[in-house]
Amino acid sequence: METVYAELEVGLHRVQVETYQIELRYTDPASEAETSPRRGRCPIDRQALLPLLQDPKAYGQALAEQVFADAEVLGYLRQVKTAVEAAGQYLRLRLLIGPTAPGLHALRWELLADPDTGAPFATSERVLFSRFMLSQDWRTVRLRPKAALRALVAVAAPTDLAAYGLAQIDREGEVQRAQNALTGIEVTVAGLAEPLTIDYLDQCLRQGVDICYLVAHGALRAGDGPSLFLQGADGRTRRIGGDALAQRIAEMRDPPRLMVLASCEGAGLEAATGADSETTSAQAALAPRLAAA
Repeated sequence: METVYAELEVGLHRVQVETYQIELRYTDPASEAETSPRRGRCPIDRQALLPLLQDPKAYGQALAEQVFADAEVLGYLRQVKTAVEAAGQYLRLRLLIGPTAPGLHALRWELLADPDTGAPFATSERVLFSRFMLSQDWRTVRLRPKAALRALVAVAAPTDLAAYGLAQIDREGEVQRAQNALTGIEVTVAGLAEPLTIDYLDQCLRQGVDICYLVAHGALRAGDGPSLFLQGADGRTRRIGGDALAQRIAEMRDPPRLMVLASCEGAGLEAATGADSETTSAQAALAPRLAAA
Protein backbone atom coordinates (compact mmCIF):
# COMPACT_ATOMS: atom_id res chain seq x y z
CA MET A 1 0.00 0.00 0.00
CA GLU A 2 1.14 3.53 -0.75
CA THR A 3 2.13 5.53 2.33
CA VAL A 4 -0.15 8.54 2.80
CA TYR A 5 1.32 11.66 4.36
CA ALA A 6 -0.54 14.59 5.82
CA GLU A 7 1.43 17.84 5.79
CA LEU A 8 2.05 20.27 8.60
CA GLU A 9 4.07 23.37 7.83
CA VAL A 10 5.51 25.18 10.84
CA GLY A 11 6.48 28.69 9.75
CA LEU A 12 8.66 30.97 11.87
CA HIS A 13 8.93 34.68 11.14
CA ARG A 14 10.50 37.59 12.97
CA VAL A 15 8.13 40.46 13.73
CA GLN A 16 10.48 42.49 15.96
CA VAL A 17 14.00 42.14 17.35
CA GLU A 18 14.11 38.71 19.05
CA THR A 19 10.30 38.46 18.69
CA TYR A 20 8.92 35.73 16.48
CA GLN A 21 5.57 34.56 15.19
CA ILE A 22 4.69 30.93 14.50
CA GLU A 23 2.17 29.84 11.87
CA LEU A 24 0.88 26.29 11.47
CA ARG A 25 -0.67 25.18 8.16
CA TYR A 26 -2.22 21.71 7.91
CA THR A 27 -3.08 19.87 4.70
CA ASP A 28 -5.18 16.70 4.85
CA PRO A 29 -4.57 14.56 1.73
CA ALA A 30 -8.02 13.00 2.14
CA SER A 31 -9.82 16.34 2.00
CA GLU A 32 -10.05 19.06 -0.65
CA ALA A 33 -11.06 21.65 1.94
CA GLU A 34 -8.46 24.19 3.05
CA THR A 35 -7.82 24.35 6.78
CA SER A 36 -7.32 27.78 8.31
CA PRO A 37 -3.78 28.34 9.63
CA ARG A 38 -3.15 28.97 13.30
CA ARG A 39 -0.82 31.78 14.40
CA GLY A 40 0.66 32.70 17.74
CA ARG A 41 3.65 34.12 19.55
CA CYS A 42 6.91 32.22 19.59
CA PRO A 43 9.30 33.40 22.33
CA ILE A 44 12.54 31.81 21.13
CA ASP A 45 15.42 32.61 23.47
CA ARG A 46 18.65 31.51 21.82
CA GLN A 47 20.77 32.45 24.83
CA ALA A 48 18.72 30.20 27.12
CA LEU A 49 19.47 27.25 24.83
CA LEU A 50 23.25 27.67 24.83
CA PRO A 51 23.86 25.98 28.23
CA LEU A 52 22.03 22.89 26.90
CA LEU A 53 24.27 22.29 23.89
CA GLN A 54 25.87 19.23 25.49
CA ASP A 55 22.50 17.71 26.47
CA PRO A 56 20.61 16.90 23.24
CA LYS A 57 17.46 15.66 24.97
CA ALA A 58 17.14 18.70 27.23
CA TYR A 59 17.94 20.99 24.32
CA GLY A 60 15.22 19.48 22.12
CA GLN A 61 12.63 19.68 24.85
CA ALA A 62 13.52 23.27 25.75
CA LEU A 63 13.34 24.25 22.08
CA ALA A 64 9.89 22.63 21.80
CA GLU A 65 8.69 24.55 24.86
CA GLN A 66 9.73 27.80 23.19
CA VAL A 67 8.39 27.01 19.73
CA PHE A 68 5.01 25.73 20.97
CA ALA A 69 4.68 28.12 23.91
CA ASP A 70 1.39 29.55 22.66
CA ALA A 71 -1.47 27.48 24.12
CA GLU A 72 -3.63 27.75 20.99
CA VAL A 73 -0.75 26.72 18.74
CA LEU A 74 0.02 23.75 20.97
CA GLY A 75 -3.65 22.76 20.94
CA TYR A 76 -3.71 22.95 17.13
CA LEU A 77 -0.62 20.73 16.94
CA ARG A 78 -2.33 18.15 19.13
CA GLN A 79 -5.45 18.27 16.95
CA VAL A 80 -3.33 17.60 13.87
CA LYS A 81 -1.53 14.67 15.52
CA THR A 82 -4.83 13.15 16.62
CA ALA A 83 -6.38 13.53 13.15
CA VAL A 84 -3.34 11.99 11.44
CA GLU A 85 -3.27 9.04 13.83
CA ALA A 86 -7.01 8.43 13.54
CA ALA A 87 -6.76 8.37 9.74
CA GLY A 88 -3.87 5.92 9.81
CA GLN A 89 -1.63 8.42 8.04
CA TYR A 90 1.93 9.61 8.51
CA LEU A 91 3.04 13.20 8.96
CA ARG A 92 5.31 15.28 6.77
CA LEU A 93 6.51 18.07 9.08
CA ARG A 94 8.11 20.98 7.24
CA LEU A 95 9.86 23.68 9.23
CA LEU A 96 9.79 26.93 7.29
CA ILE A 97 12.22 29.59 8.50
CA GLY A 98 11.18 32.82 6.83
CA PRO A 99 13.62 35.29 5.25
CA THR A 100 13.04 37.68 8.17
CA ALA A 101 14.55 35.20 10.65
CA PRO A 102 17.81 33.85 9.14
CA GLY A 103 19.44 33.55 12.57
CA LEU A 104 17.08 30.69 13.44
CA HIS A 105 18.95 28.44 11.01
CA ALA A 106 21.69 28.26 13.65
CA LEU A 107 19.50 26.38 16.13
CA ARG A 108 19.69 22.59 16.32
CA TRP A 109 16.36 21.85 14.75
CA GLU A 110 17.14 18.15 14.32
CA LEU A 111 16.69 17.90 18.10
CA LEU A 112 13.23 19.55 18.16
CA ALA A 113 11.08 17.33 20.34
CA ASP A 114 7.41 16.45 20.29
CA PRO A 115 6.15 18.55 23.23
CA ASP A 116 3.96 15.64 24.42
CA THR A 117 6.42 12.76 24.25
CA GLY A 118 9.77 14.52 24.53
CA ALA A 119 11.12 12.44 21.61
CA PRO A 120 12.66 14.23 18.59
CA PHE A 121 10.40 14.53 15.56
CA ALA A 122 13.40 13.74 13.34
CA THR A 123 13.82 10.21 14.72
CA SER A 124 10.17 9.16 14.52
CA GLU A 125 9.37 6.57 11.88
CA ARG A 126 5.93 8.16 11.47
CA VAL A 127 7.23 11.66 10.77
CA LEU A 128 9.25 13.02 7.83
CA PHE A 129 10.94 16.10 9.25
CA SER A 130 12.69 18.68 7.07
CA ARG A 131 13.74 22.31 7.14
CA PHE A 132 12.21 24.29 4.31
CA MET A 133 13.25 27.55 2.65
CA LEU A 134 11.50 29.84 0.21
CA SER A 135 13.43 30.31 -3.02
CA GLN A 136 13.90 33.69 -4.66
CA ASP A 137 14.67 31.91 -7.94
CA TRP A 138 11.88 32.07 -10.53
CA ARG A 139 13.38 29.53 -12.93
CA THR A 140 11.08 26.66 -13.87
CA VAL A 141 11.94 23.38 -12.15
CA ARG A 142 11.04 20.25 -14.08
CA LEU A 143 11.27 16.93 -12.30
CA ARG A 144 12.09 13.75 -14.17
CA PRO A 145 10.98 10.17 -13.43
CA LYS A 146 13.38 8.16 -11.27
CA ALA A 147 14.59 6.06 -14.18
CA ALA A 148 15.77 9.23 -15.95
CA LEU A 149 17.56 10.80 -13.00
CA ARG A 150 21.32 11.38 -12.94
CA ALA A 151 23.33 11.60 -9.72
CA LEU A 152 26.83 12.82 -8.95
CA VAL A 153 28.70 11.42 -5.95
CA ALA A 154 31.64 13.69 -5.13
CA VAL A 155 34.07 12.89 -2.32
CA ALA A 156 36.97 15.14 -1.32
CA ALA A 157 39.65 13.11 0.46
CA PRO A 158 42.85 15.22 0.53
CA THR A 159 46.11 13.41 1.27
CA ASP A 160 47.19 15.84 4.01
CA LEU A 161 44.12 16.04 6.26
CA ALA A 162 46.16 15.02 9.30
CA ALA A 163 48.12 18.28 9.02
CA TYR A 164 44.86 20.13 9.65
CA GLY A 165 43.86 17.90 12.55
CA LEU A 166 41.08 16.33 10.48
CA ALA A 167 40.10 12.68 10.26
CA GLN A 168 40.77 10.73 7.09
CA ILE A 169 37.76 10.26 4.82
CA ASP A 170 36.81 6.73 3.79
CA ARG A 171 36.47 7.60 0.13
CA GLU A 172 35.65 4.13 -1.17
CA GLY A 173 33.22 3.49 1.68
CA GLU A 174 31.42 6.80 1.15
CA VAL A 175 31.08 6.12 -2.56
CA GLN A 176 29.78 2.58 -2.02
CA ARG A 177 27.17 3.69 0.53
CA ALA A 178 25.95 6.45 -1.78
CA GLN A 179 25.73 4.09 -4.76
CA ASN A 180 23.75 1.59 -2.69
CA ALA A 181 21.29 4.31 -1.69
CA LEU A 182 20.96 5.46 -5.30
CA THR A 183 20.16 2.06 -6.79
CA GLY A 184 18.12 2.50 -9.96
CA ILE A 185 19.64 5.92 -10.72
CA GLU A 186 22.54 6.61 -13.07
CA VAL A 187 25.53 7.56 -10.88
CA THR A 188 28.74 9.36 -11.80
CA VAL A 189 31.57 9.39 -9.23
CA ALA A 190 33.96 12.33 -8.91
CA GLY A 191 37.05 12.33 -6.73
CA LEU A 192 38.35 8.81 -7.33
CA ALA A 193 40.48 9.02 -10.48
CA GLU A 194 41.47 12.65 -9.97
CA PRO A 195 41.41 15.24 -7.16
CA LEU A 196 38.11 16.92 -6.41
CA THR A 197 39.01 20.50 -7.22
CA ILE A 198 36.39 23.26 -7.33
CA ASP A 199 36.80 23.48 -11.11
CA TYR A 200 36.40 19.73 -11.57
CA LEU A 201 33.29 19.72 -9.34
CA ASP A 202 31.88 22.63 -11.32
CA GLN A 203 32.56 20.79 -14.58
CA CYS A 204 30.77 17.65 -13.34
CA LEU A 205 27.73 19.59 -12.13
CA ARG A 206 27.36 21.28 -15.50
CA GLN A 207 26.85 17.91 -17.21
CA GLY A 208 23.22 17.93 -16.08
CA VAL A 209 22.86 16.47 -12.59
CA ASP A 210 19.62 15.96 -10.69
CA ILE A 211 21.20 14.87 -7.41
CA CYS A 212 24.58 15.88 -6.01
CA TYR A 213 25.94 14.05 -2.97
CA LEU A 214 28.98 15.95 -1.72
CA VAL A 215 31.25 14.64 1.04
CA ALA A 216 33.96 16.95 2.41
CA HIS A 217 35.30 18.34 5.64
CA GLY A 218 33.95 21.79 6.37
CA ALA A 219 34.27 24.65 8.82
CA LEU A 220 32.33 27.71 9.85
CA ARG A 221 34.29 30.38 11.68
CA ALA A 222 32.99 33.71 12.94
CA GLY A 223 33.95 36.48 10.55
CA ASP A 224 35.35 34.02 8.02
CA GLY A 225 32.21 32.41 6.65
CA PRO A 226 31.71 28.77 5.67
CA SER A 227 34.32 26.77 3.81
CA LEU A 228 34.84 23.30 2.38
CA PHE A 229 38.10 21.39 2.36
CA LEU A 230 38.26 20.26 -1.26
CA GLN A 231 41.49 19.48 -3.14
CA GLY A 232 44.07 21.20 -5.28
CA ALA A 233 45.47 19.67 -8.46
CA ASP A 234 48.16 17.99 -6.33
CA GLY A 235 45.57 16.18 -4.21
CA ARG A 236 46.33 18.22 -1.11
CA THR A 237 43.83 20.25 0.89
CA ARG A 238 42.45 23.37 -0.74
CA ARG A 239 40.10 25.42 1.39
CA ILE A 240 37.24 26.77 -0.73
CA GLY A 241 34.86 29.48 0.47
CA GLY A 242 31.25 28.39 0.59
CA ASP A 243 30.28 31.52 -1.30
CA ALA A 244 32.35 30.38 -4.28
CA LEU A 245 30.47 27.08 -4.58
CA ALA A 246 27.04 28.62 -3.98
CA GLN A 247 27.71 31.34 -6.54
CA ARG A 248 28.76 28.84 -9.19
CA ILE A 249 25.61 26.77 -8.63
CA ALA A 250 23.40 29.88 -8.69
CA GLU A 251 24.83 30.82 -12.09
CA MET A 252 24.23 27.41 -13.67
CA ARG A 253 21.52 27.19 -16.31
CA ASP A 254 20.54 23.75 -15.02
CA PRO A 255 21.55 23.39 -11.33
CA PRO A 256 20.97 20.21 -9.28
CA ARG A 257 17.44 19.62 -8.00
CA LEU A 258 18.72 18.08 -4.78
CA MET A 259 22.03 18.57 -3.01
CA VAL A 260 23.08 16.39 -0.09
CA LEU A 261 25.88 18.02 1.88
CA ALA A 262 27.76 15.70 4.24
CA SER A 263 30.02 18.25 5.89
CA CYS A 264 30.72 19.39 9.45
CA GLU A 265 29.09 22.68 10.46
CA GLY A 266 27.39 23.00 7.10
CA ALA A 267 23.99 23.92 8.53
CA GLY A 268 25.28 26.62 10.88
CA LEU A 269 26.49 27.15 14.41
CA GLU A 270 24.83 28.50 17.50
CA ALA A 271 27.76 30.37 18.99
CA ALA A 272 27.00 33.79 17.56
CA THR A 273 25.93 36.32 20.16
CA GLY A 274 25.41 40.03 20.41
CA ALA A 275 23.51 42.54 18.33
CA ASP A 276 24.38 40.90 15.02
CA SER A 277 23.70 37.35 16.13
CA GLU A 278 20.41 37.22 14.22
CA THR A 279 22.25 37.23 10.92
CA THR A 280 25.89 36.41 11.65
CA SER A 281 25.84 32.65 12.12
CA ALA A 282 23.09 31.50 9.81
CA GLN A 283 23.70 33.75 6.84
CA ALA A 284 27.26 32.48 6.91
CA ALA A 285 26.14 28.85 6.91
CA LEU A 286 26.63 26.93 3.70
CA ALA A 287 23.50 24.76 3.63
CA PRO A 288 21.02 27.70 3.46
CA ARG A 289 23.12 29.30 0.76
CA LEU A 290 23.16 26.15 -1.34
CA ALA A 291 19.40 25.76 -0.88
CA ALA A 292 18.86 29.32 -2.05
CA ALA A 293 21.13 28.72 -5.07
